Amino acid sequence: MDIKAIFRKKKSAKKLVAFSTDPKTSGLVDVAFGVPITLLFVLRCHELDCWLTFGTIVSFLLLGYILVNGTYRLLFRKGAVQDNVTLGSLHHKLYRRFGRWFIPVGFALYIASFTALVAVLSLLFVDEGMTVQGSVSHVCLSLSWLLIGLMYKVVRSYVDFRHYYSSPKDSRKEIDWY
Repeated sequence: MDIKAIFRKKKSAKKLVAFSTDPKTSGLVDVAFGVPITLLFVLRCHELDCWLTFGTIVSFLLLGYILVNGTYRLLFRKGAVQDNVTLGSLHHKLYRRFGRWFIPVGFALYIASFTALVAVLSLLFVDEGMTVQGSVSHVCLSLSWLLIGLMYKVVRSYVDFRHYYSSPKDSRKEIDWY
């Protein structure tokens, strides 16, 4: 075996591309999904009484960033902004394959994955004195923010790819990212 072949970088089929776009739509997506995610996360923290854990604090900081960035893009940002998309990723392949059906197909895939995850976790973590139904509702409540976050990712990817394909070719720039 050739020693140099072991350490050689393999060229990825993925490409990171930057392009200029209007900030209003992506800001609307951030606000429209940031508010329900924040409300569900507050409900989750109230139900589980986990306000001061490290994960909760980091999650609230990330949610705050999404909301502030979305509000800024939606209300105050003028002119074009620079966004990035990854060509060759799973979301890009699904977008190219399904086009306008990307959002329903993405939602269906994530709902099926979420349902399988909830089923496995609720069977693994049934506490003493808790029914399976109680365990399923507890896991659903604990992971409800994950489902909305995955749906946010689908809608945001759809908006980004739609903006990318409608942007002028001269505004696109490939970024060498590894």
